[in-house]
Amino acid sequence: MNKFMYEVGQSFKREFRDFVPELRQRVQDSVAERIEEACFYERQNNILTAVCAMRDAGVDEDVIIQMLQRHWDLRRSEAIYYLSGNRQQIADAEMVS
Repeated sequence: MNKFMYEVGQSFKREFRDFVPELRQRVQDSVAERIEEACFYERQNNILTAVCAMRDAGVDEDVIIQMLQRHWDLRRSEAIYYLSGNRQQIADAEMVS
């Protein structure tokens, strides 16, 4: 009986040897993915906040685009996208109020 239990135990060890590292890697990957997604959304929010602030300050749209390119390292098309997206958010907010 002892030999049988020993063999079962050894077999169990062989089968599940890599289980813990694989599980740990999956958890780490999941956490890293959530952090990356949160950083992405936070960056978008910060860019839109900057656009709102510059618009409220009366900054010309061409200057806003230049500032977004310089300080957020955006391409011109991305800066225009955020500028137009901000316009849509403002329009949506005005419709709600």
